[in-house]
Amino acid sequence: MCAESPVSPSASEEAVTDGSAMLVLRGEFDITSVAFLSARLEQIREQGPRRLVIDLAQVAFLDRAAALVLVSAGQWLPPGTRPVLRHPAPIVRRVLGVSGLASLCEFDLRPGP
Repeated sequence: MCAESPVSPSASEEAVTDGSAMLVLRGEFDITSVAFLSARLEQIREQGPRRLVIDLAQVAFLDRAAALVLVSAGQWLPPGTRPVLRHPAPIVRRVLGVSGLASLCEFDLRPGP
């Protein structure tokens, strides 16, 4: 029996424009990805965005530890601003809901272009 290997996490970011930053994630994210995610978010934080959009359309799996890193970015955004999670898969939304982290972010579920 051959198990599928997990998809290595990757990220690309677009420059902060008009105070908004975009982080595009791909792959599977779990506790082993926390350092990777933290480093990427710290790079964005240093640019001082007022808004953060994280595109999850190509994320197949996200556990609670990785989700916590993403939503904790709201701590360095302006008061009342939460990270926006764009196109999260149903399993990602379920993890955020069950873990109680959904209230720390906004969801953009609109279909992509």
